[in-house]
Amino acid sequence: IIFAASSLTDVLPQITAAWAYQNEVEQPVLSHAPSATLARQILNGAPADILISANKHWIMEVARKELFSHSPTAVAHNQLVFAVNKNAGTSLKNYSVLKADKLILADPKLSPSGAYAMRFLRSLYEIGALEGKFLYTNNVRASMRMIELTHYPGFIYRTDAMANQRLKIIMSIDPVVTGDIVYMAGALSNRKQSQKILAEDFVKFLRSPSISNIWRHHAFDPIKPVASQ
Repeated sequence: IIFAASSLTDVLPQITAAWAYQNEVEQPVLSHAPSATLARQILNGAPADILISANKHWIMEVARKELFSHSPTAVAHNQLVFAVNKNAGTSLKNYSVLKADKLILADPKLSPSGAYAMRFLRSLYEIGALEGKFLYTNNVRASMRMIELTHYPGFIYRTDAMANQRLKIIMSIDPVVTGDIVYMAGALSNRKQSQKILAEDFVKFLRSPSISNIWRHHAFDPIKPVASQ
């Protein structure tokens, strides 16, 4: 069972299928939710084998409880963007997007995409000046759907914006402002030995050269591939 961030909903099925085919094993079950929700479930004893998230805080919380069998490893990069429905008729460009009546973003307490968005906004404005503008969702995929269904712009990941043909990217946010958006993966230690072995192999597979094209197809930047041992 793989607990994974909502933003990995499209890419992980292809990766797990490739890994299962290569190893002649059953394809892992995927459970997607906000990173904070997944981490809390693991801390409360949920039967997961792997956690994959771009939320550094919650990865560290799980690590602090010594629930990973090995230190989590970086597997891919993403980027925050400001996007809008193509049919919204907006002429907003660059930083003028902040003049929008409403701003859609994932709840920073639940989702790293929301936290990255708030970091960007704080670099430009006093957050108090933006009170009343925010429309929060539970996760970045929900933000993507809300942007699609409304005329309001919002913050999502590049991968989600490029996967949705109804959206257009107004602005890509410089990683210098948000910090690197890095997905970390770790096998969990509170499982049977046979399961841990498979989980650790899958985590290594996430950095394999053989799946770099899958990451890139979904607009992720894979970590520099390492040769299999």
